Amino acid sequence: MMVILDKSSSMQTGTIGAETKWDIAVSALDQVTGQFDDQVELGLTLFPNPNQCAPGAMMVAPALSTHSQIMRQLADAPPTAGNWTPMSQTLDAVAQQPSMATGDMPRYAVLITDGWQWCSPYDPGTRFDPAASVSDLSAAGITTYVVGFGD
Repeated sequence: MMVILDKSSSMQTGTIGAETKWDIAVSALDQVTGQFDDQVELGLTLFPNPNQCAPGAMMVAPALSTHSQIMRQLADAPPTAGNWTPMSQTLDAVAQQPSMATGDMPRYAVLITDGWQWCSPYDPGTRFDPAASVSDLSAAGITTYVVGFGD
């Protein structure tokens, strides 16, 4: 299972209650990856990577016992400005990752985000591109779940 986490600036500047969306997501991932560390092959892709509107990159390949590696990758919060949300480009990149492209085991992607496709300059025509990317993942045999939060 590949966790695809939004590291856009809105994850750091947006809050729910008194916590940033980033802190909420990291806390949840700490719990889930810790609980299933020896049961589920977990990987991590962060987007954008390295910054601005670059497609995401795999930071941790799916494997058993990756909890500590994943948490190390999540130690630095996103910047408060300048990181956007290249969601469809990242989903397309995940589909091409060798660890997601083949295998006998079921393959899953979990996208965690607080927004929609957004790069600077914003093009409203791209807003729903991630839906096509999820369809492509599905056609490749990868079941995708989306965890969206915020307003």
